[in-house]
Amino acid sequence: MNDNTISEKPIISVIVPVYNIELYLKKCVVSILEQAYGNLEIILIDDGSTDNSSCLCDLLAKNDSRITVIHQKNRGLSAARNTGIEHAHGSYIAFIDGDDYISPFMIEKLYNRIRMDCSDIAVCGFKRVSESYQELDCVSIPDLLISGQDAVRMHYQETKGIMQIVCNKLYKISLFDTVRFPVGKIHEDDFTFYRILDISKRVSILSDALYYYVQRKNSIMSAAYSIKRLDGIEASYERIRFYLSTGDKFKDLVQDEGKNFLWLFSQSKLLFHPKNQTERKRVHEINKMGREICRYRELNWMWTHKFILLTPEVYALVKKMKDRILKRGLIGD
Repeated sequence: MNDNTISEKPIISVIVPVYNIELYLKKCVVSILEQAYGNLEIILIDDGSTDNSSCLCDLLAKNDSRITVIHQKNRGLSAARNTGIEHAHGSYIAFIDGDDYISPFMIEKLYNRIRMDCSDIAVCGFKRVSESYQELDCVSIPDLLISGQDAVRMHYQETKGIMQIVCNKLYKISLFDTVRFPVGKIHEDDFTFYRILDISKRVSILSDALYYYVQRKNSIMSAAYSIKRLDGIEASYERIRFYLSTGDKFKDLVQDEGKNFLWLFSQSKLLFHPKNQTERKRVHEINKMGREICRYRELNWMWTHKFILLTPEVYALVKKMKDRILKRGLIGD
């Protein structure tokens, strides 16, 4: 592709948050540099790395003028993405996690679909790969062109997170005029995806799996249940409140999200045991959310569900005792 051809196409900003991923970063950045679509602005956000990631960012930038590096104090993935948005100059924007990588054709194919469909977002499938880059599974759905509202609804179908994940998409940057990622939270995609889709008029879906999601053994989501995981419950709570605030538009999703909240809430009671005042305070906040949505008339709770939401500690104790009895074989299934 010659320089004239590149310059005729709009700049696409690719935001890459970086935190202590020196073993993975080069592969990620090289996969972006090798894109068939060449008119890219690659913004590496070094979020206070304590390994060699910071130096590696600077070294990569010296070798390609399309790379810009921003160093900031560690504030988390959401803050890094927000910094990237604020410094982006492109007409379109993509987010790639620094320990993942992409197909050489991902940006080009997503951009072409946006242009062809006059859409606001293009979505592709993804592949989960091991740390040694062995393919574990592939998640994709057939080609579609749908409204943003139907894209939100698709999250509740058997699409295995395709709509929920932020990184398998190309966006018109104007969608982020009023939306940012929640600083200080994990499950940042859960807090954000439905808001972005809701303000999108048209969403293009490609069946191709073009994003490679590396499953790291030491990632937050693969570690033991911690206080950070409670953010996922709060994100579900926020979705319920958002759907209820939109009148009839997402009325059909309230019950599905209620079930999701209940499952996340009940799992936390079985798997998370607060050890200090900070953790107990956070559990109290989550319990308050459970009591609140238990009283929402729009949700059809069974009495067993209300028992979990209104008396979570009692539920956890009863469940623990029942599991212990079952394990000893004193009662049948």
